Amino acid sequence: MNTAERTPQQLDPAGSIGSRTLTRLLMFATFAYAVVITLVSSKEIHSVPLAVASLLLLGSAATVVLIQSRPERAPLRRMTFVVALGLMLLATIASAASSWKFDVFVGDDWPAIALGALLLAIGPYRPTRELAVGGIVSAAVVGVVVSLQVPWLAAADPPAAFIVVAISPLLALCFGSVAYSRASIAAVEKWKHRAEEEDDPTATRTLEVGIARAVQQDRVTILSRDVLPFFGEMLTRGELTDADRERARAIAESIRGVMVADVDRSWLEGVVEVIAPAAVVDDSERLAVYVDSEGRTALRTLLVAIVESDGFDDRQLRVELFSDSDLCSGVVMARLAPELAPRVEFAPYFALLRATFQTFDFEIHNSDLIVRFSYDHH
Repeated sequence: MNTAERTPQQLDPAGSIGSRTLTRLLMFATFAYAVVITLVSSKEIHSVPLAVASLLLLGSAATVVLIQSRPERAPLRRMTFVVALGLMLLATIASAASSWKFDVFVGDDWPAIALGALLLAIGPYRPTRELAVGGIVSAAVVGVVVSLQVPWLAAADPPAAFIVVAISPLLALCFGSVAYSRASIAAVEKWKHRAEEEDDPTATRTLEVGIARAVQQDRVTILSRDVLPFFGEMLTRGELTDADRERARAIAESIRGVMVADVDRSWLEGVVEVIAPAAVVDDSERLAVYVDSEGRTALRTLLVAIVESDGFDDRQLRVELFSDSDLCSGVVMARLAPELAPRVEFAPYFALLRATFQTFDFEIHNSDLIVRFSYDHH
């Protein structure tokens, strides 16, 4: 993805994984509902091929949504939404054509409900503006189709009444989806804003304490190993030589090197050092600093999952970051246990990275897992 969009899926990738259950239920229930209504209203159908075509178009739209909403394909893109909505609108027209001049009451037709269900199912994956525009366009198409059928309807009500009855459930489901998506986005953004205001100072302080503790421990090691014996030797001899001065300078450089190395250590090196001490991190250009908070969480989660997988050896993990044109690129390489199925085992983590980073892909060669991702250099 080129730019992040304000959707629940991209703002909260982990939370949106649970939305797929609702998406599946809505798509299956919608198709079943359409089949039942078609069978019940079979007396009004004069073109069976068009009725079957409408159901096939509905099934195709549902299939597109079900496939593209899978976590490993995140994020769900605008083109998927356009294709699914287009197929559903074609299904609407085909359904109306199958019972043209024989449909005496349009209020019990399934297309409007199906369109609303589609917009509700796809709500967690697309921006609210697109959902609203899709609902309005769908309502306009349904309204035109119904208005053209008015002369053959049984009741003598005004045409506007039939149109309102037909599009009301569609608009209700559409703007229900918009309201839910907007509320989800607002809740996530509020939580992130609160975290930035309240948690960052604590996190920074914790990092400072950790660095200070590491520096202190290493300095104590150097003191006990080099400095104290050095002072003991000088006290025993009772004199200071040129060799002693050189040795003192070398000890001072060692302490300074430890302090500089700990201060320069990136968050990525710190994470890997804790979870996999024998692993290798190659970040010579210091690019880990450009990973945003969502990316850090996603990458950290994947690394922890890899390290905690059965039979994993820390020495078989390597993380590299390097600049690639205007982007920063990263590679995670790990040798996993032969019996492990990475596509299944790490599917949720792949979904997080796919929704978080600008580009993401992975390869599996025998027991070797290679994950590639990229992000902005700013």
